[in-house]
Amino acid sequence: MSQGGIVRVLAWCRTSAIAVAMVGAGALPALAQYSPPMEAAVGEDYHVEASYGWWNATPSLIVNSESLGILGTDVNLVDDLGITKKNLGRLNVVLRPATKHKFRFEYLPVEYLTDSVTLRREFVFNGQRYRVGLPVSTTARYNTYRFGYEYDFVYRSRGFAGVLLDAKYTDVRVELLSPIG
Repeated sequence: MSQGGIVRVLAWCRTSAIAVAMVGAGALPALAQYSPPMEAAVGEDYHVEASYGWWNATPSLIVNSESLGILGTDVNLVDDLGITKKNLGRLNVVLRPATKHKFRFEYLPVEYLTDSVTLRREFVFNGQRYRVGLPVSTTARYNTYRFGYEYDFVYRSRGFAGVLLDAKYTDVRVELLSPIG
């Protein structure tokens, strides 16, 4: 082979080696560019969750009502007015529009009714005096509404941690029906 042919072969080898080196240098592993998709925490793959629960609650209710500047007496709804144990229910709804966000709603309706009970002690309720021996029917309603927002700032496949902001509204109404009013 002539000297010119050897020079051309060496130039070709050198050009090929440079091209292979450039391709090799450009194909560095992309270690920080791949992250596997986030798995949902166990049991957290939903958008709407609703539940209804009930239990047989033992009541323990004491109320006091002032009216027309007349102070009321503490009235025990169980001992004084004959409220008895009954089944109560609660509704919960959770909306989860995104992985780390939840909107919560809870409704707890409580209602106790009694037929005519003869009073065994005297008390003042809503500005009226109820005397011993007076027949009284009672309606007690206690409705609770709870609204909340939860943000999970840490979210992993085996659990999460976050903050919950809640607002609760309770409406209590106790009505006594008797011959005096």
